[in-house]
Amino acid sequence: MVGYLEQTMKTIEAPEHREPDIALGRERYFRRGGPQRWIRVVVEFAGATDQLVTAFPQRNDPPAWRGEWL
Repeated sequence: MVGYLEQTMKTIEAPEHREPDIALGRERYFRRGGPQRWIRVVVEFAGATDQLVTAFPQRNDPPAWRGEWL
């Protein structure tokens, strides 16, 4: 994801799709763009500071994607 920091942050700020992660206390954010079709960012909400866990490109649509904006 080198070179996609701005798009990664935009994914968190204004996602096109959000869904819970399988890990408790985490959420997945999706936005079209990046080196493939989507950027997926996983954020963990814990304590005083939330953490970006991972960000990576994704070719397929999110599992619950229905094409609407949040």
